[in-house]
Amino acid sequence: MEMRQPIDYLWTIRVLMAAKRLATMAMWQSFDRTDEIEAMVDALNKTTLTMQSIPATTLPVVKRQGKRRLKYELAVLGEELVGLIRPNFPHLHWQQNSSITDPDLLNNYAYCELIGPTGHAGSDSVRLGLLLLDRNTHYPLHTHSASEICFVLSGHARFRQSDKPWRSCPMGQFVFHDSNIPHEIQTRDDPALLVYWWRGAVVEQAQLMLNAQSSA
Repeated sequence: MEMRQPIDYLWTIRVLMAAKRLATMAMWQSFDRTDEIEAMVDALNKTTLTMQSIPATTLPVVKRQGKRRLKYELAVLGEELVGLIRPNFPHLHWQQNSSITDPDLLNNYAYCELIGPTGHAGSDSVRLGLLLLDRNTHYPLHTHSASEICFVLSGHARFRQSDKPWRSCPMGQFVFHDSNIPHEIQTRDDPALLVYWWRGAVVEQAQLMLNAQSSA
């Protein structure tokens, strides 16, 4: 049985180190933006963390899928990070974008910022978090000034940038989104748990493009 560790400075440093090692694995997947990986790792190395008092919160999709996503069919590359997160799962702060009003989406998605401006550990240079999507869920087209790397930790997700075709990503796959490039995420038969890293203008929140058209 895994022992819970307090969400303190030591725990967040261990999470940060595990996330850094995971990010570097993208280079071994024929990732076409090794420059971005190097810049992300450099940002993780240089960031300064400040512990923030944030209460534990949960949401419907977390209750249904959260622990299950962290227990079964995990990407091997993410096991170190999961080993740190799983014992603390009930004590994390799960939230949603305040611009979203669609009740179906609110029932089927949540994110947790582990490190970042609103995270358990504060940082103004990086964001590191988890995104949980239930099956048959569409996270709408959105954009942000920070560049982003996503890793499918569990399940299966589809990604689309601007007017490009959808890209299917099973667990263990990385995806890169450049600064200010609109993108969206979709699940079908399988829920998905993603890890995301932001670098750059991380203080700015993601902006939803709710009037944009999406083609499945």
